[in-house]
Amino acid sequence: SKSNKGHARESAVLAVAHLCFTLGFKFEPYSIPMLPKLVEAFADKDRKVVDAATLAARALIESLSTLSVKSVTGALYQGMQVVGGGGRVKIESLQLASLLANGAPRYMGPCLPECIPLVIECINDSNAKVQAAAEAALPELIVCVDNAEVASTLKEVLMLALRKPDTTLECIDEVLLTTFCNPMDGTSLAFIMPILIRGIKDSNYELVKKATVC
Repeated sequence: SKSNKGHARESAVLAVAHLCFTLGFKFEPYSIPMLPKLVEAFADKDRKVVDAATLAARALIESLSTLSVKSVTGALYQGMQVVGGGGRVKIESLQLASLLANGAPRYMGPCLPECIPLVIECINDSNAKVQAAAEAALPELIVCVDNAEVASTLKEVLMLALRKPDTTLECIDEVLLTTFCNPMDGTSLAFIMPILIRGIKDSNYELVKKATVC
């Protein structure tokens, strides 16, 4: 029956969660290949399966060794692009990315040039809950940035411009007025480049000119 199949799926996912909790990173050779299936389970029709998948995925991420961070980001990026399911897959994937950033900022940082554009797509999603989850993820992800100007001086204006495109000009003005004393890397540029690219593509010539100068 359908109820028995749902129970079987829930039990299997809970078993994965238990193994992640008890064995930690020692279970990674088995748990990491399972993550795409756990992400798919976020869209399961059975709420108990969804909750079990959330528990298992969080247990996996929390017990992950820092060297394995890059091995799991692909599944989360796929989750951020899933259409349908009430936005649950996107929301959970965004939250797991935030969890990675907090747990291993040094190792999640180099992944952000690929991650941030997907987060911006989620900000523009038609589902209000997905939008809220994406907006909540941005300040969590910026903890990966070492550059003091981006992480502190420009943080608020960058966060606002990523959420609200109509503040792009004001943001670029602030960037132009800022003296950068620390080296820029891909992690820092992941938050600036989407704004500059948006400015270059804009119909406002003043904005295009300033974005090009940056």
